[in-house]
Amino acid sequence: MSCVLSIIGKELDIDSFVEKSKLSPHKKRYIGEAKSPNRPNGAKMMYSALSIEVSDADFTEFETQIKDAVKFLKSNKSKLKHVGLTKEIEYATLRFGIEMTIDKENVLSQSSFIPNELLKLAGNLNLSIEISLYPKDFQQAVEKLAKRKK
Repeated sequence: MSCVLSIIGKELDIDSFVEKSKLSPHKKRYIGEAKSPNRPNGAKMMYSALSIEVSDADFTEFETQIKDAVKFLKSNKSKLKHVGLTKEIEYATLRFGIEMTIDKENVLSQSSFIPNELLKLAGNLNLSIEISLYPKDFQQAVEKLAKRKK
C-alpha cells in the first residue's frame, strides 16, 4: 500500500469509532498490545491506531495515489466527518509512500506536487498529509535490517 489513512489516539476507542464511521480498516492496533507479535513481552503500543487503505498504486505512481486519494475522500466524505467529531483522535493523516529518485549523480532534488483539490478535501475533513520517501531498493534494505536484528 502506498497511501494509507492513519488515525491515532491514546484515548481512542477504535471499535466505537469504526462502528460510528462505518470505515473499514485493514489494520487495528490497541494501546497496551505488543508492538511486535514476535515479541509479546517487548515494547507495548503507546496509543491505539487504525489504518485504512486509500491507494494500492506503486511507490513510483504518485499521481495515481493522488487520484485515488481524491476519489477515496470524496466517496467517503460522510464517513470521514467522524474524524473531526471524535475528540480522542490526536492524529489523522493521509500517508503517501513514494520512491526516492535522488541518486546524487543524475537527480539532485525531488519535489512532489499536491493539488489544491486534495489539500482542500483533506483539510475540510481534518486530515493532515504526510509524504514518506523510500529508496529504490527498499525491500532489500528491509531484509538487510531484519538480518542485523537477529
